[in-house]
Amino acid sequence: MRTIITIPAIIAISFLAGCAATTPTADIPEPNRERIEWCDIWITNANQNDLPRVLMIGDSITRGYFPHVEAQLKETANCARYTTSRDLADPVFYDELTLVLKQYPYAVIHFNNGLHGRPSTEAEYAAAFPRMLETLEKYAPQARLIWATSTPVQPTGAFADFVDRVPARNKIAAEHIAASDKPIAINDLNALITGHPEYFLPDGVHYTNEARKLQAEQVARAITAQLPKHKSAD
Repeated sequence: MRTIITIPAIIAISFLAGCAATTPTADIPEPNRERIEWCDIWITNANQNDLPRVLMIGDSITRGYFPHVEAQLKETANCARYTTSRDLADPVFYDELTLVLKQYPYAVIHFNNGLHGRPSTEAEYAAAFPRMLETLEKYAPQARLIWATSTPVQPTGAFADFVDRVPARNKIAAEHIAASDKPIAINDLNALITGHPEYFLPDGVHYTNEARKLQAEQVARAITAQLPKHKSAD
């Protein structure tokens, strides 16, 4: 059984009713947001607990390789994803993330955030990064964590202005990961893609299906290395 929730920004996010409200006030400035914000949650085998559950957090890049990862891990893990355009400086990101984390005890969480949030500065990204780690630790203390580096963008296309910002954000993330009290593995998807313009679609940020399969192979290996050994029920 599969559970999928897709939430366009133009629709009221009613499923967050159980989470802490995030209503702008005179004391809380409106977050810097893109023209369209979206959230897409997918939980496979939502009614089963026979295998360790894995959560992949990211954006459309994660959503692109997720089906291939899921196929590779079908015998060893139940996979879920929380993909979104929300950046770390947006309080709604934590509402959504908390909602997903509270649903299941995830064994492994593979996470990334960095290609969206264009209106937010790198200083704001750096200031918000610890809150993501704190949220993961609070609601999924049992999970083994894997940070995935943000993938590069081409100097032409919709994200051309992010060519230098991606490595800057990856550097910020690396510093926070290194300083974390909890061990966090690193999956360098950026290195996998760098130097391969043939992997990109014309928009300069998304990938061909073959490139998605390459990403999925690396993601699946990283997750498999962190999965606990599964014991079948008697």
